[in-house]
Amino acid sequence: MEKQYTNELTAEILAGMDQSPFTPEQLAAMSDEARALIEEQEAFCHAHPVTTIYRLAVAGCLTRRGGTGDEFNPNPEEGHKIRLENGLWVSVLTEGCTVTYPDGTQARIL
Repeated sequence: MEKQYTNELTAEILAGMDQSPFTPEQLAAMSDEARALIEEQEAFCHAHPVTTIYRLAVAGCLTRRGGTGDEFNPNPEEGHKIRLENGLWVSVLTEGCTVTYPDGTQARIL
């Protein structure tokens, strides 16, 4: 089974949030204005630390009991969609969406 995620806020997750997404080389290549904006955002993040996370369920996700989140609206122009790092768009599952289990049973998200 693929890695399962929870809403648990671990030390590893917190440490990852403290890491800059930019390398020293990238920062050096940026304009002063861009670096100032990044520094401003970093200061804001340090002043407002993360205390809770909520992960989204998307179509195709796996549940703890082996179910798969069902695509409720494949039209990319409708519903709540997010774009993944690989460029694909996925539907965010919301109340009323379904999950299908390997035995064919379904559950509705409440």
